[in-house]
Amino acid sequence: KGCKVALIMNDNGFDEPDSKEFDKYREKVIDVKLRFDPTVNECIEIAFDENEEMDLKLKARIAQRGIKNIRIIFRIKRLVRLIAPYLSNSEPEVMDQAIQTLALLTWCYLSGDDVSPNYEYVKKSHLGLLGFGKKDITDDEKAWNAILQDYGFFNFDEFDLILAEVVET
Repeated sequence: KGCKVALIMNDNGFDEPDSKEFDKYREKVIDVKLRFDPTVNECIEIAFDENEEMDLKLKARIAQRGIKNIRIIFRIKRLVRLIAPYLSNSEPEVMDQAIQTLALLTWCYLSGDDVSPNYEYVKKSHLGLLGFGKKDITDDEKAWNAILQDYGFFNFDEFDLILAEVVET
């Protein structure tokens, strides 16, 4: 029918003049507006078609953190699958730790939002993760500590440092 389609992936990304221009002509130009805003569980279902035990644990960790960015979910899934063969002879708790850490670090490393804890903060915190022994904790650090505590992430050890290298490379 000779129509044209425009995909605006992030209308919050407009600067002020472009946003005003867009709002000015929106009613005249756009007939149908659809918002793609899936739930966390819908995003997980898009990314996973398997239901192995490892996937179930990974889905639970992703849901627990409320990660909705499908690219990040796919990256987490790929990294867990990458390291799984190396941990196949380990205790199940080692794989559980890897899943927890990879989900958290990948989210922090890639998200670039105001919700996730700062990647370097998480990575460099080590045993003082929740500010133990630290006198001056910023408001951001308090918020990040609450997220980490809710996630059950209290300790960043040598294994986590290796997993951080996996995330970064």
